[in-house]
Amino acid sequence: MASFPNVLFLLDEPESHFNPQWRVKFISRLMDLPTASGARSNVGGETAQQDCLLTTHSPFVPSDMSRQNVLIFKKGDSKVEVRRPDIETFGTTFDAILGECFNVRPPMSEVPRREIKELMTSEDADEVRAGIAKLGDSVDKVFLMDHLRQIASPEGN
Repeated sequence: MASFPNVLFLLDEPESHFNPQWRVKFISRLMDLPTASGARSNVGGETAQQDCLLTTHSPFVPSDMSRQNVLIFKKGDSKVEVRRPDIETFGTTFDAILGECFNVRPPMSEVPRREIKELMTSEDADEVRAGIAKLGDSVDKVFLMDHLRQIASPEGN
């Protein structure tokens, strides 16, 4: 069946329990699977006449797909909305895909995001310094450092 033409494969989040390294390689490994008529990625063979519908909640798969092969489903009030991404997904960074396809901006967990938001409104330079010291690298940390520079300088700029 894996090498017959006119086959539809339905894969429901097949990479969901993979570690990140396996997720990065998943689609390329799938395309490299040997079949009776050659590798799945060979254009023009019988396997090229197969289709695959794959669902995911991960940015790894869309990064291996062109925008025309990606659909974003979003539950609305009374119906499910379906659209293509506004960005080219093939070769796009996971941060951009998380933002476009999953509306996760910035690509960071909620706990540090809340703390950064609070620190951005703080006028206490020592509190902001202590918060910065706890954070890992991110664009938001750079913004917080700029905020610290503004509140710590005598002129405020």
